[in-house]
Amino acid sequence: MQRCGIEVSAGALICATMKSFYDEPDRDVAIDTLRRAREIGIDFLDSSNAYGRGRNGNWKAIAMST
Repeated sequence: MQRCGIEVSAGALICATMKSFYDEPDRDVAIDTLRRAREIGIDFLDSSNAYGRGRNGNWKAIAMST
């Protein structure tokens, strides 16, 4: 992999778990988790629009905008 000059935190938040596996995902918990990750310095969010049929990306936008 080539270096591109972008630096991210050593830790990452894997956002795939914010989609439904057994039940509907909890929007508020997902947003709170994303906000908490930012508070503690995690800025590498492993995410995809495929997670939660696009909801995952929407929650990221909400969490990062406030």
